[in-house]
Amino acid sequence: MSAAPHSSIRPGQPWYDTSGNRIQAHDGSITHIDGTFYWYGENKENTKPGSGIRHWGIRCYASTDLYNWEDKGLIIPPRPDDPGSPLHPAKQVDRPHIIHNAATKR
Repeated sequence: MSAAPHSSIRPGQPWYDTSGNRIQAHDGSITHIDGTFYWYGENKENTKPGSGIRHWGIRCYASTDLYNWEDKGLIIPPRPDDPGSPLHPAKQVDRPHIIHNAATKR
């Protein structure tokens, strides 16, 4: 089920993607490539008080109008089985830096 399209930004209110789910792109950044904006950041959908989970990977959203965001999924998954990894859910990712390779379009 998709949500009704947004026509404005509503500061202080939860923001939902085009499927009606709350956007999970905390400490995020936005980049613009070929007419599409990409918003990515920490996925906190599994973060609950006392859980020890600070993030669950890096999630990405895409939009052409900055109001309506389509969930593109996890672009960097967490590493729950590797406590030494910076991607372990107990670690803070804090503003992931993502680059676009123009040659490979990835």
